[in-house]
Amino acid sequence: MQENRFVSIIVPTFNEEKDIRRTMNALVTLTYQNREILIIDDASTDRTPQIVEQEYIGKYSLVKLMKQPINRGVGAARNVGIRAAKGEILIILNADVSLPSNFIESILCHYGSGADYVLVANRVSNLDYVFPRYIEAQYHYFYDNASWINWTEGFSCKREAGLAVGGFPEIPGATGEDAVFGENLEKAGFRKIIDPGIVVTHVAPATLREYWTQRIGRGKGGPRVDFYVNGKSLFKIEIGLVKWMFVFIFETIFPVRRLFHSLQLVKYSPKGKKDFAQFFFVNFLEELAVLIGAWRGYLEIAKGGKNERLS
Repeated sequence: MQENRFVSIIVPTFNEEKDIRRTMNALVTLTYQNREILIIDDASTDRTPQIVEQEYIGKYSLVKLMKQPINRGVGAARNVGIRAAKGEILIILNADVSLPSNFIESILCHYGSGADYVLVANRVSNLDYVFPRYIEAQYHYFYDNASWINWTEGFSCKREAGLAVGGFPEIPGATGEDAVFGENLEKAGFRKIIDPGIVVTHVAPATLREYWTQRIGRGKGGPRVDFYVNGKSLFKIEIGLVKWMFVFIFETIFPVRRLFHSLQLVKYSPKGKKDFAQFFFVNFLEELAVLIGAWRGYLEIAKGGKNERLS
């Protein structure tokens, strides 16, 4: 019976004071009872762990907080949760995601049919702001009806599958570990189910500073995944970045592709063509931030990070 399966929800946190209550309130009110909620706090410097302790620990016996002594990155935090989890099924979330109340029942149907990992649809909740609207439009443009994806918000998998591929790569100082984890599941032959009818919501960066910081981090992840996971040399990474830089300059002078891309994205915006100029600017900003982040990631590796090792 599906209702007998024990489910572990793993949420890594690092300075999530702004969003943690929204996520926790959604998790503790899920209708499926046979579950645990593991909060893996990656040495937050804000009040995130205190909020979890004071408002949820004790009040909800299914909530457990695991404090990490030092910040080791989201991949390492997720792996702590995977090893500590008691559930046969793992739900692995970012700390800004809210699940619908029947989420677990919805995904368990697929595990009952033989799925090893399940992907669902994402929706941005704060569409009053241009950056979230842009992110939402990009999601629809790139991922609607896509069968090649291996990671989404609201990700879940069998624990044995996650352990079989060695968990998440613990890439120092950057993101990118989630896509690698999903790709490893596919390469290992685990069965994937994509259900666009199951929808989870998340909060996207709403301010220029938040968006810029997030995109810088995304950019840093590229060289680090290439170096630590794919085994590329620093020389090949540098050559790729130089080529990328020249393409960026060319497309800034002759922005035909960005204009076309913005025209495509506004089809998915609730404001339609009114967002065209703003999306064009955000597209430029995104590419600039990701490029700068990629160079930063490369330089961090070159200046000593190359001596770090993945767990």
